[in-house]
Amino acid sequence: MNKLVSRLKEKNENAKGFTLIELLVVIAIIAILAAIAIPQYAKYRVRSYNAAAEADLNSFQTALEAYAADKTKYPTISVATVGAVGDSADVVSDALKFEAPSVPVASGDTRLVTASAKTMFGYYETSSASFYGAASKQTPGDTGYTVTSTQGRIASKSIAIGTNLAAADIPTS
Repeated sequence: MNKLVSRLKEKNENAKGFTLIELLVVIAIIAILAAIAIPQYAKYRVRSYNAAAEADLNSFQTALEAYAADKTKYPTISVATVGAVGDSADVVSDALKFEAPSVPVASGDTRLVTASAKTMFGYYETSSASFYGAASKQTPGDTGYTVTSTQGRIASKSIAIGTNLAAADIPTS
């Protein structure tokens, strides 16, 4: 037993640690893994923002269709109605999951509503309130989504990352 202990002590005293080559190999492996993982993570984040924008628009569409089923017309949503209490304000707050009086309007355009720091909704209706067009985009995402009362299904539209929804992105026919 004493011989084993003395051998282990002798071995520990002679050990100096890792060589420079071993450390460089480990650092190179970590760098390669990071080079693969970081771009994939960035793509994953963009896809998640796109999915959130699509889900938000789906909720908005469901609320509009429920309103139309109840009232036989689509609501008129503008600065006045979004900030006021009433049916159309309830449609917006139900769909976007926030209190109607706190809904800011983006860029002074009555058709664009900022749902959060990253999500914008657009809404367009005719004077007879028999048609609507809606759009949604999250600023960090690369895709905007649109839907109309006549189309019924959500369509995607490529919009640059970092740009907000514009009034021109809202379908009007």
